[in-house]
Amino acid sequence: MTKGEIYFGKNNLKGRHPIVFLSDIDEDSFNGLMLTHSPIRDNVLLSSKHFEWVNEGFDIETTHLVRRRLIKKNAWEPFTLVGKLSKEGLLFVDEKTQGMKADYF
Repeated sequence: MTKGEIYFGKNNLKGRHPIVFLSDIDEDSFNGLMLTHSPIRDNVLLSSKHFEWVNEGFDIETTHLVRRRLIKKNAWEPFTLVGKLSKEGLLFVDEKTQGMKADYF
């Protein structure tokens, strides 16, 4: 996986939200971000300029960043690549989550 790539994890029992890969932690987990269509709390709406590409059917018009750094499990494999953030998108999500401690989710 490469920083900024967007995946769905097939065995994610906590819900089916897209995951943005940031970096490996160890063989069991990685740092990531979650995307959602929910505008609640302090979720931040992304725009088309934040995406380099997405698969057909991925609705970028209503995609929000969940403002939390997360620790994701490799056990949610297999992962399906569904898109990638642009350089501008990576800078944007880094800015919106800067200084946040990662939590398991």
